[in-house]
Amino acid sequence: MNVSKTAGLKIFATLITTMVVATVAYGISVAGSPSASRAKTLDQRRADALTQVSSALDQYYADNFALPSALDELKNSPNTGYAAYSTVDPETQQPLEYRTVDDRTYELCATFAFPSQNSNNAGPVVSKPIPVGAYPSDPMNWYAHAAGHICQTGNAAQRAPYQYCGSGAGLNACPGDASCMQLPGRNGAICVKNGRECFAAGCGEGQCVTDKSLPPQVSCKRAQ
Repeated sequence: MNVSKTAGLKIFATLITTMVVATVAYGISVAGSPSASRAKTLDQRRADALTQVSSALDQYYADNFALPSALDELKNSPNTGYAAYSTVDPETQQPLEYRTVDDRTYELCATFAFPSQNSNNAGPVVSKPIPVGAYPSDPMNWYAHAAGHICQTGNAAQRAPYQYCGSGAGLNACPGDASCMQLPGRNGAICVKNGRECFAAGCGEGQCVTDKSLPPQVSCKRAQ
């Protein structure tokens, strides 16, 4: 083999190697390294778990007009047991961070490795205290987040999927431990756990009155 042909083969091999390296590098830059890809997958699973747990917390409040003291209590409630396997972080297997802010508001926190694709729209989602008679929507989005330790608060009194009811034929009946009540500022009556009427209406304990209409109207007593 002459020198010129050998040199040509070396140049060709170098070009092929360079192209392969460049292709691999481009692929990593687009798709990310295997470790980064795994971390992003865990972030997605983390957002899924937080979304499911927040939904279960809202349902728990709708059933009990109270928040659980710990996420483990979701496992024992018939309407929230579906979240039993979502109460731990998918990577660390430690319980998700949860605390109650007040009787109606809770906070969930988690640590994300990467910002989400729509992180430009991410910001702190803070629930304001719910005024008596007002039930605005209360968005909570775990799929728009920055990297790092992120906390969001949700007002369960606003977010809860209440069971609507009525006293006429063919209308929904409440469970045995609840009664159909009309609360201040709400269109449509909902099932309220017996003994929680004042709390559900936004009144202090023992500071509400219930009339004899059908369904009964709950209202707060005026201060003397």
